[in-house]
Amino acid sequence: MNNSIFKFIAFTDLHYTTKNPEKRIDNYSESLFLKLNEIYELAIKYEINGILFAGDLFHRKGDIVTHEEVNDVIKIFSKWNSSNINIYLIAGNHDLVGHNLNAINDNGIGTLIISGHVKLLNKEPIRFEFNNGKKLNLFGSSYSRNYDRNKENYIVDDKYKEDFNINLVHGILLPKGTFFGDYTLINEIVKNAANITICGHYHPGFEQVIMNNKYFLNPGSISRGVLNYDTTKRTPKILLIGVDKSYNVKIKEVELKTAKLCDEIFDIEFVNKQNKYDEEIKSFTEMIKNETQSMDNNDVNIILDDMLKNNIIERNIYDKSIEILEKVGVFK
Repeated sequence: MNNSIFKFIAFTDLHYTTKNPEKRIDNYSESLFLKLNEIYELAIKYEINGILFAGDLFHRKGDIVTHEEVNDVIKIFSKWNSSNINIYLIAGNHDLVGHNLNAINDNGIGTLIISGHVKLLNKEPIRFEFNNGKKLNLFGSSYSRNYDRNKENYIVDDKYKEDFNINLVHGILLPKGTFFGDYTLINEIVKNAANITICGHYHPGFEQVIMNNKYFLNPGSISRGVLNYDTTKRTPKILLIGVDKSYNVKIKEVELKTAKLCDEIFDIEFVNKQNKYDEEIKSFTEMIKNETQSMDNNDVNIILDDMLKNNIIERNIYDKSIEILEKVGVFK
């Protein structure tokens, strides 16, 4: 990285809030402070030119972020700014009221932009110039409704193809496979002028992809608000990115030392019980659905009532089964 002219640290999905997520047994906001301080120390160590953040700085989706939360982040970023560390970012879905970028000033991230603590990226580049006259551009596309239905969010205009371009996005960008909602595959957007695409929103992240000499990166969320398979297997990390005047790229993953093990931050026993309960509900409702395809609604209700009456199932299973059977169409 020492030979790079411009150096950046990239990370995403902080989801800062003073409210502890359910089943977190530590202090969530304090854990994020520790991570941010570690990132600050890495920025100083590597003498970076800027922070690249790919969305969801705050967590309170659809709400106005509290003054306390905004002040907390301002205190941290003021320290970064005073050390000449500029923060370049886009807004994620949790940063925007109603997913409306035009209303960005109504939320906490807008306060940070107006106060100059962060710089919002868009389709017009923020430019860096190498000592040989070549240029590096920063672009970004903040979240909007139906983000992945508009592939232009991932595209940098060809008029910048002679420069080196880094584009920040906040969508479901995947190397392969499928997703339960709208998503974008890397091979769908590889033909564009972005040399590096850095993606947020998809918390598990993915391993670095190089396609057509272009880099596609998602280090994953540095926060862990829920316990699932992803959070048990993944240590939050950041990316060190270096680009030299010949447009050679170096990327290094750095796992955060301040990120604790899952059993230190989550009520594992409760979550395991909840997962077992959810699996039992799923299995039970699938059985009921298969067995009742040729039956009318009254017959199904009679069966469930009898099972409850005879203590074959408990009341919470009964109630949940009714709820799920309504969703899958057994009860109209």
